[in-house]
Amino acid sequence: MSTVVTGSTFLVAMSRPRPVYLVDFFCDKPSQARMATCSKIMDQFRSAGTFTDETVAFQRKMLERCGIGDSSYFPRSLLCIYR
Repeated sequence: MSTVVTGSTFLVAMSRPRPVYLVDFFCDKPSQARMATCSKIMDQFRSAGTFTDETVAFQRKMLERCGIGDSSYFPRSLLCIYR
């Protein structure tokens, strides 16, 4: 009987979530060239010519809902126009 109690106690102790500690934090601030407004990003999506009206509307909705403001930084891939 004691083996069952010891075994079940061990399983309960092992299944508990272990604490996670933040050791360091780093935030990168890109160059001003990577800053854009949401309207500029939406213009990029429309002018690319590869998105349908439905996908552009979806992208606009995602930009509005995710909390990106008018002074946000974006990857170069969204800021460049490839034709």
